Amino acid sequence: MDDDLVTVATFWSPIEANLAKNQLEAAGVPVAMADEMTAVVNWGLTNAIRGIKLQVRRRDFERAEAALADSHKVPAEEIDTAWAEAGTPDDVEEAATQQSDAATPDEPEPHLNERQQLADRALRGAILGLAFWPLQLWVFGLLWRVYLSDEPLGAKARRSALVAAAITVPVVFAFLLVGRAMIAR
Repeated sequence: MDDDLVTVATFWSPIEANLAKNQLEAAGVPVAMADEMTAVVNWGLTNAIRGIKLQVRRRDFERAEAALADSHKVPAEEIDTAWAEAGTPDDVEEAATQQSDAATPDEPEPHLNERQQLADRALRGAILGLAFWPLQLWVFGLLWRVYLSDEPLGAKARRSALVAAAITVPVVFAFLLVGRAMIAR
């Protein structure tokens, strides 16, 4: 009877369940998780199975509850210290703004020339064209304009154009073959 498993906590996220499991194991409480794989493989069923259950032996239930409860408690002194350091909401916002300004240098975004913009647009169009195949013809036209342009092409834009061509050229070639076969009939 003491070795029967009882649910000590239920979680909707596998991450939270594993964090709690690790916490109980660190406290020396053996733990089992029920329905974790169902929630991981098909997260839409998590509600139907009523979450991921963290289970312990009946004799370890009180110890497990205490270990989980201790993890969520924050001493009052720490809360008071945090509020004292934070100051007013305006101070907190100003400090956050200063930190974000210090973290990002004031460098302007590089300006893309027309050829680089066309290469980027061609890549996005080629990917979207996988679902809407007539779009590949427009992408082929963009790639042709990228190829004929004399403007410099950066490494990123060159990769974008090559990936777009790898997607688009076989599709356009297949269009031509199908069209030729239909005309030959």
